[in-house]
Amino acid sequence: MIAARRKGEATVLRYFTTDTHFGHPLVTVLRGFTTFDPTHSRYEEVLRAHDRKTAEDWAKEETFGAGLTFRQVADTDAHDKAIVDHINTLVGPDDELWILGDIGFRTSLTHLKNCLRALNCKHLHGVIGNHDDWWLEDRPALNLFESLEPHDTVEIEGLVRSIFRITRIGRIWHTVGPMMWRSSAARRCRLTVADCCMDIHISFRQMVHARRH
Repeated sequence: MIAARRKGEATVLRYFTTDTHFGHPLVTVLRGFTTFDPTHSRYEEVLRAHDRKTAEDWAKEETFGAGLTFRQVADTDAHDKAIVDHINTLVGPDDELWILGDIGFRTSLTHLKNCLRALNCKHLHGVIGNHDDWWLEDRPALNLFESLEPHDTVEIEGLVRSIFRITRIGRIWHTVGPMMWRSSAARRCRLTVADCCMDIHISFRQMVHARRH
């Protein structure tokens, strides 16, 4: 989702994404970044013919059928580069980027920080996810964010909303849900927002429509 705010005479865009999962072998495989399918052609073929769950199951079956682990077949460098490149094509240095949880997992602190530093955006905000507790005591990592909280408040077109992340039980790899926006009057809505790898945009108008229904 993208929202705009005024900063002096300039219009600064505020971008929201989630579940970057930098360095996470399992998520990397489920998103189709593997050494046994380096061009993604087979994964994309299954995805187009069926759905994402079927493509994920195919990737798991290929891994386990070869007697390998997710870490052995995951091309995490390609996965992370794809995320960084996708974000950098959209988000400018003066914009804001909010990552709503599960920023990185099962990787090194050095790799996580390198991924965050590779983002062009210099106004980075984070909401802590259930996979983020392992790096929260590292001060250099924390210093990469202008804010990093279990939940936060953001104003969009005059509407103040508290944002926080609740991990959905079950599959969370290709979409996020539920993510809740809460007003001071405690009125809630439920949204499904595309993650960092999916080129699907949800407009503010769609968000308001979801809130009303």
